[in-house]
Amino acid sequence: MNRQKLIYLIKPREWQRVIEYEKHRSESKNYIYNQIITNLNFNQHFHKSFEFVYIFDGTLELTIDNDTYCLTCDNSALILPNQIHSYRTPRYSKCFLCIFSISFVYDFYEKTRNMRAINPVFKFGKDENINMLISKINSPDTGDYGYKSIFYTICDVFSKSARLITTQKDSVSLLDKIVLFLQENFREDISLKNIAASFGYTYNYLSGYLNKRFGI
Repeated sequence: MNRQKLIYLIKPREWQRVIEYEKHRSESKNYIYNQIITNLNFNQHFHKSFEFVYIFDGTLELTIDNDTYCLTCDNSALILPNQIHSYRTPRYSKCFLCIFSISFVYDFYEKTRNMRAINPVFKFGKDENINMLISKINSPDTGDYGYKSIFYTICDVFSKSARLITTQKDSVSLLDKIVLFLQENFREDISLKNIAASFGYTYNYLSGYLNKRFGI
């Protein structure tokens, strides 16, 4: 499939929800995206990369799975791979957003792949720290080891502040299986019963899993 983004719709009778899977941010090795954004608003989506956000000014609402966090000036947050998340700016926000692939921090990814943070909001530093980080990320002199140092620093500060707990062991791998199934059958008439039957789960189990995971 040549599409950079996969938008899929699981639509049994009781559901009507679109969730965006950002394929290009999931399968690209050494992927980096960073931008300063005013009034960030983005619907539910997920990808297999880490996502770091820092608030310069204003207020930004971050929803991860079913929990919403209010980020204000000097707040940061780290979204782990495959976490369903969205952004909403109530009135005004100015933030720095950086998405980086798991290849840069693979040891940290392996350590946290079946975990989640009770609260992903933490203090990374003041504006000058972030401005220095942005400068390093965008410098043509920064190589792979420089990027690894930057992103491991973010993960280190996050892990010291966040309380991480273990999630259901098969939840991440099951999500990967569902995404792959949807990619391979994108043009077909997909139903939850089709997906459940393909993986050997009951409709009720998969319905409950997706309800908990996606907040549907």
